[in-house]
Amino acid sequence: MIDEIMNKLLFLAISTFCAFSFINAQQTAVTDTTVVFSTPEKSIDFSAVTDYEIGGIEVVGTKFLDKNILITFSGLTVGDKIQIPGENIPDAVKALWRQDLFADVQIVATKIVGDVVFLEYQLTELPRLAKYKFNGVRKGEIEGVRDLIPLVAGKVVSQNVKNTTIQKIKAYYADKGFMNTDVVISEKPDPKRANRVILDIDVNRNKKVRIEDIIISGNENMQDRKLKRKMGDTKERTRLDPKTPIRIFKDLKNNNVSDALAHVSIADALSYIDDKLRFRIFSSSKFKEDNYEIDKQAIIDFYNAKGYRDARILSDSVYYADNGNLIIDIDLEEGEKYYFRDINWVGNTKYTDDQLGQRLGIKKGDTYNQELLQARLFMDPEGGDVSSLYMDDGYLFFNVNPVETLVEGDSIDLEMRVYEGPEATINRIIIKGNNMTNEHVVRRALRTKPGSKFRRSDIIRSQREIANLGFFNQETIGINPIPNPADGTVDIEYTVEEKPSDQLTLSAGWGGNTVFGNVGVMFNNFSLKNITKPETWRPLPKGDGQTLSVNLVSNGRPYQSISLAFTEPWLGGKQPISLTMALNRTRNAFYSPATSDLNDDGRINIADTYQQAPYALLRNTRATVEIGKRLKWPDDYFTLIASANYSLYQLDDWPNFVVQSGVFHNISLRAALTRTSIDAPIYPRSGSLFSLSVEVTPPYSSFNDKDYAALSNAEKFKFPEFHKWKFKSEWYTNIWKNLVLKTSVKMGFLGFYNRDIGYAPFERFQVGGDGLSQQANQIITGLDIISLRGYDDNEITDNSIVGDDGALAGQNISVGDPFYSKYTMELRYPLSLNPSSTVYALSFLEAGNSWNNFEDFNPFELRRSAGLGIRIFLPMFGMLGFDYGVGFDKDLNTNGTFGDYLSNYARFSFILGFEPE
Repeated sequence: MIDEIMNKLLFLAISTFCAFSFINAQQTAVTDTTVVFSTPEKSIDFSAVTDYEIGGIEVVGTKFLDKNILITFSGLTVGDKIQIPGENIPDAVKALWRQDLFADVQIVATKIVGDVVFLEYQLTELPRLAKYKFNGVRKGEIEGVRDLIPLVAGKVVSQNVKNTTIQKIKAYYADKGFMNTDVVISEKPDPKRANRVILDIDVNRNKKVRIEDIIISGNENMQDRKLKRKMGDTKERTRLDPKTPIRIFKDLKNNNVSDALAHVSIADALSYIDDKLRFRIFSSSKFKEDNYEIDKQAIIDFYNAKGYRDARILSDSVYYADNGNLIIDIDLEEGEKYYFRDINWVGNTKYTDDQLGQRLGIKKGDTYNQELLQARLFMDPEGGDVSSLYMDDGYLFFNVNPVETLVEGDSIDLEMRVYEGPEATINRIIIKGNNMTNEHVVRRALRTKPGSKFRRSDIIRSQREIANLGFFNQETIGINPIPNPADGTVDIEYTVEEKPSDQLTLSAGWGGNTVFGNVGVMFNNFSLKNITKPETWRPLPKGDGQTLSVNLVSNGRPYQSISLAFTEPWLGGKQPISLTMALNRTRNAFYSPATSDLNDDGRINIADTYQQAPYALLRNTRATVEIGKRLKWPDDYFTLIASANYSLYQLDDWPNFVVQSGVFHNISLRAALTRTSIDAPIYPRSGSLFSLSVEVTPPYSSFNDKDYAALSNAEKFKFPEFHKWKFKSEWYTNIWKNLVLKTSVKMGFLGFYNRDIGYAPFERFQVGGDGLSQQANQIITGLDIISLRGYDDNEITDNSIVGDDGALAGQNISVGDPFYSKYTMELRYPLSLNPSSTVYALSFLEAGNSWNNFEDFNPFELRRSAGLGIRIFLPMFGMLGFDYGVGFDKDLNTNGTFGDYLSNYARFSFILGFEPE
């Protein structure tokens, strides 16, 4: 009998321990969890498993939680069949603990009737957060820390929440180099609200931890300096010691300076200096585990690219130095250096072995480089790889597998196993994401057409054309070929993301005792045919890729200008023929106030003055019709543009020009041949632009017998005659990542037909300034303003024509020069490529000049400048920019401080809406 009782007690103890050992292990600093299976009415026999039905569940001890939801969390419901002893009750306890809401969980059997058991959940809630505050966190860091930690008012404050908060804060500071940050969270009750606590978070960043040294061993063929350079984000700290040069000199002296220098290579000298003297300007010496792993692989990749395909890191360790910084030890095994030997092609029928070998560009004896091999086979961004050769001829399913067939000594033989597959035909073109732009606008820009042969070059060109539309985010254009091997076709899916393309110009100012303003809008995705459909207005009808612009400039009665332009890029909708129509009307007047127009304080009464008739008046009306066509020869990057232009100038006693009064008619035809392969309109990374244009007027003087040498300027230029040539070229070169070099050359030449008439005063060139000047004489004469940063508007071009009409007789009047040239180099780097605000910084070198006649023309006699700038493209306002340029070739004699020099030689310039010439 005693043995039977002891066995039952032992079985009870073991069952209870097994059922609740996991739950008890989950608890830290909380009361023990208890499950009671006995009631006054009945005791449970643990010697045998008994089936019970749950007759009811009560929840006690909670004040802020929904009891029905807690029962659901437990996984038990009234009517469930459970076993006691068994897993049902312990599982329910675990489920409640997992909610991280309680300091204590107990399940008690309050009553048993037959095989029906009634349960009671006895729960103790964890407190909730009232508020928290930081101690030791700097003001500039609070927002960053707050965004990371999982603390919000009303959240249950469990130990897990506090541990997570500590880990997040430590991770935040570790990312900034404070790897030994201490975080302590203390908790106190909120005196104002029950079951609420206030957390004090004490943070001590301690000293910043930097990388003191990176010690590399086992590298017999690669210098430490080169390997450390490959570790892009794991850098040693700056080491600047004024005594270092003295130590270097002593080392050389002790080893005989002349002998030491005679036997030291430049590479060894650089390594020696790098070890003694480190100066890191743009690199951080913080240690980040993820970056460190990437940088270790970068070392191996560098070795692989040099032929050491077996290179590996034997071991590495990171430990603290005596000064609290880190030391990194890396032990390498370089292995043998390998070379390409025989390369054999198998499975190719379209192209011969020689053709593929020439395309591959790898010769016997070249250093073995797996990365180079893959690039020559598949990944040349310029399309010079083997796969492009096949894919540009329709072989979408092409694949080649390079297999090492023999490794002998330091040589490797390769077998290129080619699968050409069938030629693929484009089946469907799918366009997604064009929510505002009509599909036909995107589709007509594509070079991939249904039914045509698949070509990779057409895919790349289509991507470029979509970007150049200007309606979509160029950084997120997606292209997904969907092959259909069963029938040898492919569907191509283009994914685009619309961006704002309309532009608004608003400006106002005060000058000359009057207010002036400029209001302009440009709708770059306009739809004329939908103008009668209100549902398409956003705020005007959009979606057909047309351009409509309206611009108003006025300062009251003295100056008023209105411009209107419309462009249809696909006239008729089937051919890439563009049509542009533009109209401009300008009125400028000078008023001469009389004594009666003065106020009591002696200032001009503007309102009364403008009620009078102007003493000088200029009216200019200009109309242009332009047609452009994309050419197919020499290639389809070429565009030919032809335009007819008419300008009517009406002058009444207008000062500061060649003539004061008269009516002048400027009728001209213009043709321009342009080739552009620029990859993107806002921030180009590659491509070029070449443009040659000529504008001509009829040679009126050849149609009559007038003696033009004896005529006045008013008679000579009533119908101005000239031929005007302009050349522009731009190149964009991607130097590194998104760092881009832009180079450009621009030239202009204005010629005449009749020497007695000479160069016309219209359509000349002015070099200097920001290129945005809108002086009245520049507007009326069609003057081309060529910017040259670092100089004032009229500082370079100083050509004059002597007036001979009335009051202007013998006066020098600036009208520009007939010759100019300009050369520019810009180094650009983007700060943001977000389509809503593209920002990039730039540095520039510029040189240019203008000349009065061909005999004086000298392309090497230039005014030079250099400086820095920034560009901000906002879809709503266009291009905004600031430049600070220093002109080196000014006719100034400045003696004084450096500040005096800059005030005379340096200039700020501002860009609004567009880049000037």
